[in-house]
Amino acid sequence: MYQIRNVFSELERNLISEGTKAGMEAVRKRGSKLGRPRKLDNKQIMWAKCELENNPKATKTFIAKTLNISAKTLNRALNLSEVA
Repeated sequence: MYQIRNVFSELERNLISEGTKAGMEAVRKRGSKLGRPRKLDNKQIMWAKCELENNPKATKTFIAKTLNISAKTLNRALNLSEVA
């Protein structure tokens, strides 16, 4: 009895997983982006980079407060923009 129940549970889990993957693929094909939206757009990231390079008094903490984000979020955005 337990083996039969476990087989059906595994089948159900696989069906759910396949449905989720198919749904995510359909969203990607439509051109939508998955996940949480970014806090900063490219213009804000470029402004922060320029501010850090050109203003010796500007700190990452100050810029982050100006943009209403955490310093960690700013660091992550700056690091990702260097890679891309």
